[in-house]
Amino acid sequence: MVCCNNIRMVVEYHSTYMDAHQSFNMLILQEPFIDTFGNTKATKDWRVVYPSSHLSDPCPPRSVILVSTTIDTNNWSQIHIPDTRDLVAIQISSPYGTLAIFNIYNDCLNTDTVNLLGSLLSPRQCTGSPYASDYMLWCGDFNCHHPMWDEERNGHLFTARALRDSESLLALVAEHNMAMLLPKDLPTLESMTTKNWTRPDNVFSSVNLEDKIMCCTTDPQLQGPGTDHVPILTAFELPVGRVAAPPTRNFRLADWEVFRKELDARLPKSPSPAPLTTVGSLQATVSKLTGALQDVIRTSVPLVRPSPHVKCWWNSQLAQLKKRKNKLNEASYRFRELLDHPSHEELWGARSEYSKAILDAKREHWSSFLEGLSYGEVWIAN
Repeated sequence: MVCCNNIRMVVEYHSTYMDAHQSFNMLILQEPFIDTFGNTKATKDWRVVYPSSHLSDPCPPRSVILVSTTIDTNNWSQIHIPDTRDLVAIQISSPYGTLAIFNIYNDCLNTDTVNLLGSLLSPRQCTGSPYASDYMLWCGDFNCHHPMWDEERNGHLFTARALRDSESLLALVAEHNMAMLLPKDLPTLESMTTKNWTRPDNVFSSVNLEDKIMCCTTDPQLQGPGTDHVPILTAFELPVGRVAAPPTRNFRLADWEVFRKELDARLPKSPSPAPLTTVGSLQATVSKLTGALQDVIRTSVPLVRPSPHVKCWWNSQLAQLKKRKNKLNEASYRFRELLDHPSHEELWGARSEYSKAILDAKREHWSSFLEGLSYGEVWIAN
């Protein structure tokens, strides 16, 4: 299983990470993009797990988990955590045991979410506790600064209040025998104003899960345009049941003239029109008609492409811009200590160009689609 946490969702999330469903089993997001209906955006290859109080809380959630639809729903479930929009958790079952994954957003003004996590886990050793698991994984934006994970040059962040707040988290880590997976001195946030790199994000796991961890590191190439946090990539060996999506038909590419001819050729084989006076005759006629339609669909309507997320507005120029932006992301992160390094300025230019190119491509495709709109495509446009 591979999970990627703290990818800040932006409007262009799906265009920036449109192949994420092919690479990750789970996306753990803090402060995601939320629309006017209080929901985040996700394609059909993801199941979105909101905080338990999502429908009753008027404030937007600041913590969500996206689980790939390829993971069998019989092998995972949400852990109910009431009265919070900053903490969401799921539990995964596998041959190795159960793994509880907590996605935590802790406000920089208080430690309420960390305290809530502590109160939830306090009875975990009790029989029947809903939070009891063989393994635990804490991923989140803790907004805490401490010499244990921050670089020493950020000593100005180690104020008395910051250290006191960090001690609450460290006490919880010690109480539940957790280990910090993300190595020290790996920054995850670049300030938009000062350009200073800090480490508000972290990943902790049960000590007994460490031998199953394959890697836990930052991945600057996955950082989208207009974002300030660097994604954290965590991979661990924990096989779970998977399901294969059945193939579907692409009716938009069907040749309807061929479809009608095929259907006309099959319908005369049906009995001549006659009054249907019994239930049996009605069901038999409907069955024959449905069978003829299904046969024609199988022969005349092509199967959808294996990757359903190939965007109709995507083009080779965007692919090149994305590749260039990803390379500059990595270079800028590597030379983050050299503030005057040319890669930083090149990155911001590449991000702006890439974002603008995405909007232009969408606008151009939509205009072309509307210009050639036929009567049958009105509902598609709607």
